[in-house]
Amino acid sequence: MTAWKDTDDTELRSCYDGCVVLVRATEGQPEQALAHGLPTLQTVIDTQGPAVQAVRDCWPQVLQAALTLARHQDAHRIVSMLADRPPGHVPPYLRAHLARGRALLNAAEGRHDTVQHDLQTAIDASRSSPRCAPHPPSPARTRSPT
Repeated sequence: MTAWKDTDDTELRSCYDGCVVLVRATEGQPEQALAHGLPTLQTVIDTQGPAVQAVRDCWPQVLQAALTLARHQDAHRIVSMLADRPPGHVPPYLRAHLARGRALLNAAEGRHDTVQHDLQTAIDASRSSPRCAPHPPSPARTRSPT
């Protein structure tokens, strides 16, 4: 993956950047996840659109980092990256995360009147997304040891 860091292939570069965000978030480094994620998301969404893998993977993590750090202005900016897109340009998986993100941001800012509606919208959107659908247990996890 190191080769993807400096590649001219924008898709590979965005995958690399998305992985950096995920690693930083997983390591409990929200400052670094946000610092790397904000410009990555803006560039990738502007050049490749919101439906690419890097956006699907790291948009929720970047928003969570902003909320964790109580950086509400950054959280609004992250939400707007998807919310300001024309209808049909944001895939169902990200629409579900967008609704959830709005609910979390509204709750963080004390605007509780919309949280329940936003969470219900997130639940409904996740039900319509194949990526959010429950997966059947894999045979490896359902077999009893012999």
